[in-house]
Amino acid sequence: MESKKTRIFTVVLFTIYLLILIWIVLFKASAPAEFRYLVCERTLNFVPFHYKTEVSSHLEEVVLNALVFLPFGLYGAMLRWKAWKTILLGFGVSLIFEALQYVLSIGAADVTDLLMNTAGAAAGVCLYLLLRRICRGTDRLDRVLNVVMCAGTGLFLIAAAVLLIANA
Repeated sequence: MESKKTRIFTVVLFTIYLLILIWIVLFKASAPAEFRYLVCERTLNFVPFHYKTEVSSHLEEVVLNALVFLPFGLYGAMLRWKAWKTILLGFGVSLIFEALQYVLSIGAADVTDLLMNTAGAAAGVCLYLLLRRICRGTDRLDRVLNVVMCAGTGLFLIAAAVLLIANA
């Protein structure tokens, strides 16, 4: 019975995570009043890790792309999706985001983002498998991860609310 409750809670957290991911990737973590400023030129970059300007500022963006998709891999593993399926879904969601950025002209569609988002999902799966091996079980691990991810989600939502209120 506990396992079913844990799974439902994981699904709820995953849904909230996906909504936050949409807000971060597509709306650039902007307030609704700022959405009108999202329109920019359409660009495509098919060359991985290639930037027209100096590279040092892009390292942070590359790392953040992987980190923002790490929970995707964790949630997929917690929901008992096969590792390859979770990574493929991470790739698919990232591809959809990149295509939407191009089609809606709200950001640069970049193959580096696609690669790093997919790598983040894969890292999440690997982290879960490592933690499962260390903990020798999944039910307790899933409960602990749900608490940690719930706390992280709550902190993110509080920080986002403060930023939105401060910029209103």
